[in-house]
Amino acid sequence: MPRNGMKNKRALFLDRDGVICEAMPRGQYLTRLEEFKLLPGIIGLIDEAKNKGYFVIVITNQPQISRGMVSEAEVISINDKMNELLGMKLDAIYYCPHRNEDNCDCRKPKPGMFLKAAKDFDIDFSGSFFLGDSDKDVKPGKAIGCKTIFLKNEHNGEELKNCSPDFVIESLKEAEKII
Repeated sequence: MPRNGMKNKRALFLDRDGVICEAMPRGQYLTRLEEFKLLPGIIGLIDEAKNKGYFVIVITNQPQISRGMVSEAEVISINDKMNELLGMKLDAIYYCPHRNEDNCDCRKPKPGMFLKAAKDFDIDFSGSFFLGDSDKDVKPGKAIGCKTIFLKNEHNGEELKNCSPDFVIESLKEAEKII
């Protein structure tokens, strides 16, 4: 029997920076736990997703590891604290430590982390959502067949022009009505 008790296993995939926690200006990276601040509405959204039987899985690029700005252990510590703040409701956290120029298969907009999650949890992409705040989130979500939700913020207006999400929202509360 599937872990979430559903025949068609769906997921709410979430980007970390700019969706779970406050967005940093583009080109800046969260490197210290003190910088991590939950976005209003994220706990309610996760609760709603769990109540509807979704796996809740984080898919995040963390190139600051490869850039030497933070250690992998520090990113894991931040992710562990994030899960604790969210009531330990995340089913998994996948992160890519690489930079664009590394040309890996896991870094969004490539679908590597999604494919790993699908294998680990037997996810049905057609019944799943990916909520992100950049075109690098929307593009792989669309490519694998998820419905995509773009969360607008003060840093990502240009990126919205480079993608075609299924939904555009200005608050996480709006996402609760979509999933």
